[in-house]
Amino acid sequence: MCYACSQILHYNQFHMARTKAIFDWIFGIDQKGYQLHYLSSPNVGLSSNAIEARKEKEAKNLKSVNRFAATYRSLKDVWKFLNEDHDMYTAHKLVERGHTKTAVVSDIVKKSYGIGSRRLQSNPLTTWFSRIYSKTSSVLPNF
Repeated sequence: MCYACSQILHYNQFHMARTKAIFDWIFGIDQKGYQLHYLSSPNVGLSSNAIEARKEKEAKNLKSVNRFAATYRSLKDVWKFLNEDHDMYTAHKLVERGHTKTAVVSDIVKKSYGIGSRRLQSNPLTTWFSRIYSKTSSVLPNF
């Protein structure tokens, strides 16, 4: 038995549907015999409003995952998508999100992550990416 090929993925109940969709999509692309097992934790420690807000956010994002899974059918396509187009994994998209005046995430969801009512553009990581990207964007290769 290949122990590296058998994995248990453990997430909260509100994350599980999207998590399962992502891992089934990515590990199902090359059909190498991975065995994925899913274990969810109860939604405890958050208010019922926070849990509902997260469930709504997860349901919305699950639709995106399903769309991506239908579009990006090779690991090369997934890699290119994550590195060039994904809103949360490319520096230029993070910078764009950091400069937007529109809240991307509801206040209830932000508070459930401990963010409070800060706007996303004040996120130190986004600020760091913005500084780095603005200094390097003129010297980056144009792929």
